[in-house]
Amino acid sequence: MNRILLIFLALSLTHIGAELANHELTYFTKPLLMPVLGLYLLSRHRGEINTIQKLLLALGFSMLGDILLMFSSLSELYFLGGLGSFLIAHVFYIAFFRKNNRNKNLNKVHLACLSIYLVGFLYLLKSGLNGILLVAVPIYALVLAWMVYSAVQFGAQYNKTIKQSVAIGAIIFLISDSLIGLFAFTDISINIPTQRILIMSSYILAQYLIISGSSLSIKGLPGKED
Repeated sequence: MNRILLIFLALSLTHIGAELANHELTYFTKPLLMPVLGLYLLSRHRGEINTIQKLLLALGFSMLGDILLMFSSLSELYFLGGLGSFLIAHVFYIAFFRKNNRNKNLNKVHLACLSIYLVGFLYLLKSGLNGILLVAVPIYALVLAWMVYSAVQFGAQYNKTIKQSVAIGAIIFLISDSLIGLFAFTDISINIPTQRILIMSSYILAQYLIISGSSLSIKGLPGKED
């Protein structure tokens, strides 16, 4: 196994353990997660910076979002900053998927499923949103859903390994962010460490699967299976 990937795995487990213990170590481990995943991507694609540039930028803005959200309890501005950072990260993921997707046809079934989910999810959140969040959260949710759609469409042109990695990663990202919304803006509540573990473990897995699947697509594995 790639050494940097082992470091990422160890860092991820350390961070989740620190979240469980509600330890201040999380302030050190969380900002390192996406940079280490970026180094893993770089180690697999030396000399291919232009190819992976959008993926690296997505990880960079994810890191910024991670840092800002750590301080969201201090001010709504930190939450909005984190939301904006992840929105930009999703835009870079979308740009990568769209650029490398040969199938430009719309999948009406996927669009319908995501639209139904989006409308239902925002309906659950509406009573907890106010001020600028009434605009910011729906915009973010729309971009996130478009990222998921783009990821599924992108993965569909490759073999089963890539297809499942990218699509499942994007869907888990949707679930992770949905958990944040449910815990922050509805009456759904569980103890704080459990919330953080559910959100962070799904988030870490999602980012890894997206990057891993995208990396495999660049490596040129055999095409889509019949």
